[in-house]
Amino acid sequence: MHFLRRVLHSYKNLLTHRPYTVQAVQTASLMGIGDLIAQTFIEGHNIMDINPVRTLQYSVVGLVVGPTVGKWYQTLERMYGKEAVLKKVLTDQLVFSPVFIAVLVTSLNLLQGANWETAVANVRASYVDIILTGYQIWPLVQVVNFYFVPIQYRVLLVQAVAVVWNTYLSWKLNSIQSNSSSLTQDSIQFK
Repeated sequence: MHFLRRVLHSYKNLLTHRPYTVQAVQTASLMGIGDLIAQTFIEGHNIMDINPVRTLQYSVVGLVVGPTVGKWYQTLERMYGKEAVLKKVLTDQLVFSPVFIAVLVTSLNLLQGANWETAVANVRASYVDIILTGYQIWPLVQVVNFYFVPIQYRVLLVQAVAVVWNTYLSWKLNSIQSNSSSLTQDSIQFK
């Protein structure tokens, strides 16, 4: 128990003094884990057949995603204060998420070697499904996040839930890009 308390104290201390670094590293790690889960458990690759470059690409995107989301939560807090949970959730889901998903999907496609036209085509092919799937998960997560979780821990909570989300994104985007996946869009449902 003492060890766990020390780890949590160290985490809180780092988060206080280097919030963007912590958010970047934890998000990069969890996005990479999501991709590894997608490759092994969803796509069925054994551990020797995973694509480490793909996992690294997801992790690199996480280095930017973590601080971006952290800054977004600070912006919402400044705009609405601590009590306006519903306004924060609606703004997050109706303003930030649609833009963020488009940028995220485009970035992942470009990092994986797609040209601009292919990246845009992949966004068009996956965007509506990703947004609608996200709306099944994120509004409730964000209500809990904005109501119960102190601002400095919000990125951590979201990224912990996002391990499942990142697994879905990795599978979805890579099945669209390859067009050779044996999985159908209906084979994975998050409810």
